Amino acid sequence: MKTTFLFFLFLSLASGPAFSEYFKYVDENGITVYTDDPLLIPRDARRDVQIFHSVATPSSKPANPDDLGQKNKEANVSNSDLHQKKIDLDETFARLNAEKQALLMAEKKVVSKTDKLQFDEKVKVLNQAIQKYEKKRSEFQSLVESATPSRSPAYSAK
Repeated sequence: MKTTFLFFLFLSLASGPAFSEYFKYVDENGITVYTDDPLLIPRDARRDVQIFHSVATPSSKPANPDDLGQKNKEANVSNSDLHQKKIDLDETFARLNAEKQALLMAEKKVVSKTDKLQFDEKVKVLNQAIQKYEKKRSEFQSLVESATPSRSPAYSAK
């Protein structure tokens, strides 16, 4: 019973929120522009850019404990595998956030065209790393869902 409780606790922690970032700026014509790619923001508009974060939390589904063992066998995944994947994702997320903060600080020091090109390349690399992270996070979420028992009428919300 304790193991089942710990597994469900882990699953609730493992299904973290999805994170997106959107930027808002006003272009040279006074038009408000929204984008999710900071490379599209003109250099002169970067000082006044506003950053928005959206968080989408996954829906929680009550699980049928009787189906747990069968679902894990079907998904061919162990609790320790899921736990390690979650730790890896959390570490990657923290690293990407640190890189983003470092880039935001470095942007203030960009003065020459060469600096701008190097900065833009670093932003591009970070965006690619974020896309890889999002893909891995999505794959992890699918893996968790395949290892989680489906909703049963006995456990449906009333």
